[in-house]
Amino acid sequence: MSKFRNYFLTGLVFLLPAIITGYTLLFAFRLLDNFMGNIVLYVFGHTIQGLGFILSMLAIIATGALGGNILGRRVLRFGEKILEHVPVVKGLYLGSKQLTRSLFGKNASSFRRVVCIEYPRKGIYTLGFVTGELPLGALIGNRPPAGREPGAGGPEGTEQVKDESAGALLPEGRVFSVFVPTTPNPTSGFMVVVPEKDACHVDLSVEDGIRLIISGGALKPAKWTARDK
Repeated sequence: MSKFRNYFLTGLVFLLPAIITGYTLLFAFRLLDNFMGNIVLYVFGHTIQGLGFILSMLAIIATGALGGNILGRRVLRFGEKILEHVPVVKGLYLGSKQLTRSLFGKNASSFRRVVCIEYPRKGIYTLGFVTGELPLGALIGNRPPAGREPGAGGPEGTEQVKDESAGALLPEGRVFSVFVPTTPNPTSGFMVVVPEKDACHVDLSVEDGIRLIISGGALKPAKWTARDK
């Protein structure tokens, strides 16, 4: 019985990545195929499997080619301005645009580096990506500090500003915005605000960090694997 169990687990290890890849590609195919499926149905009077996918790919390529010249960029920018003025659509579109460019853009520098933070509570650590630096004044509404705690400070003796209206001690210094992706879909997640001293730098590239998160920690970076040996 143990042999069959080992055979099953061995087969699962080999087949599961292929099954997940196949289902992901099938989902993407159906998504793009249905995207243009209504146009195919309207023109031909019936659906043609795969034609919607081909038209979707051509539309994506054409949009990319259009954005590659000055006139095309103006046309696309005009469409963006329309979306940016629709109340409900505006926030969703701008957030999706920023995240998409962070992941797939040519200058995808929004994810600056990988950090490890204590989230969602003390004692539990999570990988995240530094997306930018936030001014402390903006976080507390640009209110002048009501007082300073004498002798209070962080681990290295940095003073902390007390915001009496909020009843909390806010650290001085740099504060980072950190994006914490979900597994296995890194396009969704949470944005948390972390003081610089609480964001531990991880010696990983952004690509290795995304790969590690998508795999749920199964795909370790090559440098870690070599170190384990």
